[in-house]
Amino acid sequence: MINWIQDYSDALSFLANFGMLLVWLTYLHVFLVSYRRQTLPKIVINRAAGSDLSASCFVSNMSSEALYVELIVVRLEADDQEWKTGATDVSLDDREERPSDPRQLTRQGTLRSGDYMSIGTFNELFARLGLDEKSVEAVRVSTNAQLSIKVFADYASEDLLIGAERVFTIDDSEDRWILEPKRVETHQIRSRRDRRAATREFQQFARAA
Repeated sequence: MINWIQDYSDALSFLANFGMLLVWLTYLHVFLVSYRRQTLPKIVINRAAGSDLSASCFVSNMSSEALYVELIVVRLEADDQEWKTGATDVSLDDREERPSDPRQLTRQGTLRSGDYMSIGTFNELFARLGLDEKSVEAVRVSTNAQLSIKVFADYASEDLLIGAERVFTIDDSEDRWILEPKRVETHQIRSRRDRRAATREFQQFARAA
């Protein structure tokens, strides 16, 4: 046995070193995947305190670093019709006094890691769309009406915008509009192709505003 080991010592040494290399490469891969997962931006858009139009819509920053919210877009679709508006600026009632601090007039700004903000109730978001009676009826009779909330933001040193979108279906079967998330999780806009598309959409919306 000893003679056999001596005869094949070089080969055994190579296999041992190769095995150690595989182990270290595996550890490196696990570390990189874990690090990448921790540093990926994540924005959560959710419905809270109800399921009808009185419910609030919250935007949370679940990323490891702060992000800067640039734009919030609300889009309503019903069959072949679409309505779209921005929800970045705070809508004030005519009876409300205008705040002296401009930061209280917009939802644009820094959202630290773990922080969240309300962008208003869904009733307020619908009001921003400016639907007339004909449009409301079109949504009411539609079988595939849905409302989407999309957030555009800057993150760390990224050169393209990041973002997230949550789509809610609209059910009018209970004489009131019930909103249900279409997917379990908020869709994250992370790939470079999707972020390029988001950047173009942001620029088009900004020019049209």
